[in-house]
Amino acid sequence: MARSATKVVAIAPARKSGRPPKLVLEQVLDAAIEIGLEEVTIAALAEQLGTGIAAIYRLVESRDHLLRLGAERLAKGLSVPKDRGQSWAAYLVDYGEWLFNVLVTGPNLLTRYLEGALDSAFTVPGTELVLAVLCKRGLAPVEALRALEGVTLIVGGAASKAIHQRAARARGMSHDKETRRVIKRSAEQLPLMSQLIDEYADEAKQTDWRTPLLTYLRGIAMERGETNINIGIGRSRR
Repeated sequence: MARSATKVVAIAPARKSGRPPKLVLEQVLDAAIEIGLEEVTIAALAEQLGTGIAAIYRLVESRDHLLRLGAERLAKGLSVPKDRGQSWAAYLVDYGEWLFNVLVTGPNLLTRYLEGALDSAFTVPGTELVLAVLCKRGLAPVEALRALEGVTLIVGGAASKAIHQRAARARGMSHDKETRRVIKRSAEQLPLMSQLIDEYADEAKQTDWRTPLLTYLRGIAMERGETNINIGIGRSRR
C-alpha cells in the first residue's frame, strides 16, 4: 500500500481587526527631526515609521515641504535668552551667543531661512521678546530694532562661516590649509592677503563673533552717551 503524502499547509497569522493607526503630521515631523533634517529622505522616513511612501506624501507635498515644516517645528521650540536684569548690551551679548549656537548646531536652520523656507512666523515672536527687554533698558523701539539687526548680521555671518567650515571638513577639506595654499601659490598677486594670511586663514578668528560685536555695542553706547556700560562679555551661559 502506497504511503500517502502529508501536505503541510502554512497558517497565516491572524490579522488584527480594525484599521491600522492613522499616521499624523506630528509623527512624521518628530521622526524627520530624529533622523536629522539634513539627512532625511522620504524613503528613510517611511522606513522609520514602518509605513509606505504614499502615506508620507499624503501629509507633505515634497521633501522640501517636509524640511520647511520640520524647521518651523524646531524654531517654535526655541526660546530667546532670559531677562536677568543685565544691561541692554550684556543682554545682546547673551542673545548673540544664543543665536550663534542655534544657527550652528540647529539642523540646517540658517540654510532654510536663507532659502526662504522659514517665514516671518520663525522670527517675529522672538524679535518681539528681545525688543521688549531692550526697551525696558531705555532704548527706543527703533533704536532697539537697529541694535538687534546689527547683532543678527554679525552673528549670522560668523555662523555661516562656521557652517561652511564644518561642511568642508566633512568633505575632507580644511579652510586653514586650503586658504594658505591659495594665497602662497599667488603671493605676488596677493601682497595684502599674504601679509594677513595668519589672520585670514585662522578658522577660529573667522568664526569669532564676540570681537566685532563688542566694537559694535561700544559704538552704540558712545552714541547714547553711556561711558560705563556693562557688557558682561566672557561669561558663557549656554
